[in-house]
Amino acid sequence: MREAKRYEGYQEKKTNRTEFGKEFGWDGVAWCQIYQSVIVKRAYKRAGSSTPLADAKELIPWTASCSTAAKWFKTRDRFSQTPKVGSQVFYGPAGSTHVELVIEVGHDYIKTIGGNTAGNFDGRYHEGNGVYTKTINRNSSRIYGYGHPKYTAETNPITAPIYDAPKYPGKLLKLGGKSRFLTKFQKRMAQLGYTIIADGVFGPQTLGVVKAFQQRAGLPSDGVIGPQTWAAAWATK
Repeated sequence: MREAKRYEGYQEKKTNRTEFGKEFGWDGVAWCQIYQSVIVKRAYKRAGSSTPLADAKELIPWTASCSTAAKWFKTRDRFSQTPKVGSQVFYGPAGSTHVELVIEVGHDYIKTIGGNTAGNFDGRYHEGNGVYTKTINRNSSRIYGYGHPKYTAETNPITAPIYDAPKYPGKLLKLGGKSRFLTKFQKRMAQLGYTIIADGVFGPQTLGVVKAFQQRAGLPSDGVIGPQTWAAAWATK
């Protein structure tokens, strides 16, 4: 959700020409589903994943077609008529017309953000040429249904607050090592209440804290700071 809102107000340069289409590999076409696919990939990359595209493909369909995306969710038993924050809402026959991301659910409404859409930004209503938010009646006849990505507590690029994590250093941090990135991790552990010295040195004290934190986060307790442990440190409150 945070990743989606980073681009709120973005407008296509020419008809259907966007940075999202270029990254997806198919520019100049309707890009509402492309936007959904690319923001998840970017969210994983921002969270420190070394395989953001592969991770994105596990979570949501990597496609430019709304109807194909709706079918993808259905075949995995992740499609329903009940909205959830972080779900994709599909419109039109078989979900083929349009798609947006649900960012708020009320008793009789949903609030969404989407690409290649019309909506509100900066106090004005815009046509369907950018990334905007809108509020829609839950009983709207336009709504076909909702696709629900399979989130986990450790890797949730839509609803979990993992985007505030500093960029992952790109290599494993383990016993005996020294790194300025380790200092950041140690400071984060201190914020979470662990007794640790933020000196950038991976000694026995840091090893014990890392293992304890991994157990707390439901991760393998191997004492090595990899991308998942790094991201979970900033997702944990």
